[in-house]
Amino acid sequence: MNGHYGTVLPRINRNNKIVGGSVQYIDTVSGAVLKREPLVKHLYSWYCFDYYTDDEVFFGEHLLSNKPVAIVTEEKTALLGTLAEPSVDWLAVGEGCNLTKGMMSKLAGKRVVLFPDDMSSDYWSEKFGKQFKVDCGFVHRDINRYLIDTIRGRGSP
Repeated sequence: MNGHYGTVLPRINRNNKIVGGSVQYIDTVSGAVLKREPLVKHLYSWYCFDYYTDDEVFFGEHLLSNKPVAIVTEEKTALLGTLAEPSVDWLAVGEGCNLTKGMMSKLAGKRVVLFPDDMSSDYWSEKFGKQFKVDCGFVHRDINRYLIDTIRGRGSP
């Protein structure tokens, strides 16, 4: 798209099956997402295999371990979080309204912190704040910039 390559961000369930995801076109200079489209539009034509969809799978769910869990909206943020703080399992929902009780029930018994953006902070706090910690510290701050600065800070003497 306009000289920018699409990045495939699949959602993979605990059985290692692709159940959805997105193709995102990212501006390599600014890091802004230029366009986002469902991966399922391309799965058969690109990879020639059948699939099924499951909207209640986190991006990164197939990598869950016994670590504490951070939930963010964007897949890009989960990837940056994994690089900045590898002692945490980072999961993404794609958009704040995609977070469901079914998804959160998979995390029962785990230490979980939700980091909503400004669009999802009220919804996440209302729906999940009684059972899980909701940290709104990045509602008016760019969490991606914070994570990038954390990653870069490790490379400095």
